[in-house]
Amino acid sequence: MINVPKFDNNKENLIQHIQHIDYVLECTIGFFLKEVDVHLGTAMSHSVNSPEGRTRLPSSPSSNSISSLTSPRLPRRVINPPRQSPQSLPSQMPVTKNDDSYAKSWIQFEKFKACLGWVFPEVNFDGANIGQVSQGDQKLSLILQFLYQNCPIRPLQWNVATSVVSYSLYILDHQLKAINADLSDLLTFCRFESIGSATEGTLVGAANRFDALFLIDISKLTEMTILHNNFCSDIPAGHVILGVKDGSSPACQNFKYIKKACVQNLFGFYLVPQEVEEYVEALLKKAILKLYRESKSKMDRLPFSFQLSPTKKLNLTIDTRLMQGLGLGLSEINIRFIPALSLSVVDFSMLPPIYAVPTWGSGTNHEAKGNTLPKTVLSRIFRDQSNNDLLWNICTDKLNSTVIKNFEKRLNLSGVRGHHKECLMILKALFSQSTKNTLLNKGEIDATVLSTVISFLLQESSASAWTLESLADRVSDSIHFLKSCFENILLPNFSVHNPHLLEQIPCLEMLTPLLSGRQQNILSHVSNDAALKVLGYIEQRLQETGLRKCVKQEFSANMWEYEFFIFG
Repeated sequence: MINVPKFDNNKENLIQHIQHIDYVLECTIGFFLKEVDVHLGTAMSHSVNSPEGRTRLPSSPSSNSISSLTSPRLPRRVINPPRQSPQSLPSQMPVTKNDDSYAKSWIQFEKFKACLGWVFPEVNFDGANIGQVSQGDQKLSLILQFLYQNCPIRPLQWNVATSVVSYSLYILDHQLKAINADLSDLLTFCRFESIGSATEGTLVGAANRFDALFLIDISKLTEMTILHNNFCSDIPAGHVILGVKDGSSPACQNFKYIKKACVQNLFGFYLVPQEVEEYVEALLKKAILKLYRESKSKMDRLPFSFQLSPTKKLNLTIDTRLMQGLGLGLSEINIRFIPALSLSVVDFSMLPPIYAVPTWGSGTNHEAKGNTLPKTVLSRIFRDQSNNDLLWNICTDKLNSTVIKNFEKRLNLSGVRGHHKECLMILKALFSQSTKNTLLNKGEIDATVLSTVISFLLQESSASAWTLESLADRVSDSIHFLKSCFENILLPNFSVHNPHLLEQIPCLEMLTPLLSGRQQNILSHVSNDAALKVLGYIEQRLQETGLRKCVKQEFSANMWEYEFFIFG
């Protein structure tokens, strides 16, 4: 059990530092339009102030709530000679004594965007002669051809998409903090943090899918209690239960996301992750509604609009059809929000932050386990754990990213430019969810599963195994590893109870209370039928792409096989 001290925020000081959203938009919207204008090469900034430059925004097929909004028309034009940098003041912006405040506000946005840390997914072989390297190696030639045809994202699309996403999060951040100041609630919004493929530099195909942690904090309390597997064996590895001190107060008992319960003979009040998700969804809806009601005239100046998806929970859909034909090439961009509470305490301060997030697969009706796969001994190493409504998953994305960077340094010290990212991007292009929205799951594999496979292989291999010449073999080994995972319906969380990793990075021992005990199976929610569908999809995709001939009969001799990483 870990107690996390909480500190009371002075609400009066907080209110003083919150800028009104109208002021934020007024100071930054001109700069934003100028930046996007430069990227797209259109006369967007000049059309904003002209009445004839406005037109009705095409209504989204999934929403009627914003169909009446207006936005500037972005006409095509002949590309003009190079213009001033995006940071320069737009020519239509009035020059007044408040120019400094405009510039300072834009600098604040640029800092916000930099903190999000989007990383362009660059496919770069550092001047290597691809033709010479792949000559006589048909497998490598096919792999590289697939990589170049399916993975790259155009820099123009990336620049515009990340600007749109960052600006959307920026104005939502201000609106949510303003709501915090007006409400007397137990949970409060802190900030957004980016995670996932767009921050790892491994997004493939199109810049239309982003993930962000919706960080929340507990106010008006002195302490949060973290119950973990080492405290209570009934809590599955990789999970925690979050208790709140003073939860018995009448005010706290009015919140749906607090539940009275007894865990390991410890009676108390605990946060319910599904109810917290509902709370965050409601908070986002309120923020978006206030933006389009109270700041409508300024929001109408933007060449995009956004709303929460009516079909996907905690998913923000940004309508970008006005920029689609001007070079962006995307009709919409999606941001998936993940509610998160920090689990960091003073003892962990030297390590990347870890968070508690709603359990994977929560609220999902999984298929009954009808068809059976041949069970091996590996399938029985893990005890079946029935999740209850108090379990939070431990999110180690930031920690994993730091570990991978440590592996990359090891490769660099050996004089090798590792191509593990290219290997992961190939797997994503092959097996991950399509860039097109579809309600039918054909057996696509979550990107977290694919990155976990690469992490395990990278952990226990020599630097020479990740050269460009070895890329085809690593793709083959990754596919064998992936198939073994779904044949056994078992893939351990990379950071939870990984003694081999602990030997390589001893400082992780500080996180032992949360990450030790047993391995966490991140495929525990997958049914037998779903696993069979995935295995079929893997074979189907290999046949469709012509890469079946690139997969060897078994693991490479210089790589550890799947069973090596299973400890139970």
